Amino acid sequence: PCEFFAWEGSFFGETKPVRVFVVEPEENTRLCGPAYLNEIVVHKGNILGIPRTDRWRKVFDEGVSTGIRFIDAFAAAAAARIERAAMRGEGCEVRIRIVKTHGDINIEIDPVAMNYITGKKNKIDLRGPVFTTVVSRVV
Repeated sequence: PCEFFAWEGSFFGETKPVRVFVVEPEENTRLCGPAYLNEIVVHKGNILGIPRTDRWRKVFDEGVSTGIRFIDAFAAAAAARIERAAMRGEGCEVRIRIVKTHGDINIEIDPVAMNYITGKKNKIDLRGPVFTTVVSRVV
């Protein structure tokens, strides 16, 4: 098990100080899963969550990167939940495991865009093991 300090502060000057940690409660396990750095890319009408590796270089060169990584989207969702808990004077735990849909990593795709993409027989493929846990504690 391990934990790493990520942030400390208060929200809106109204809450008690909060400390935030990235934690891994299990023994002999990495802090983040292999898909945590996957980036969201639009390529030939598809929305893909892929790692920035040589295997996917052509997709990155031809497509358009959103600049959003799975961990960034998760961090934004975790921050929102931590903020809400802090306003109640509470700590919280936010966990992500295997991403199966875009909603799992706090990504919203407009229904019109989804209908267009699927109507053209293209795909939205945002999947992968992220396995990250963030914990906040009121100080």
